[in-house]
Amino acid sequence: MFLKDLWQYMLERVAKGRDLSFQYPS
Repeated sequence: MFLKDLWQYMLERVAKGRDLSFQYPS
């Protein structure tokens, strides 16, 4: 299940990055 865990980790990072970009628009 390594790929599944990695996919979840990547999705979380993308979601967090999206939140940061919303909070601090460049």
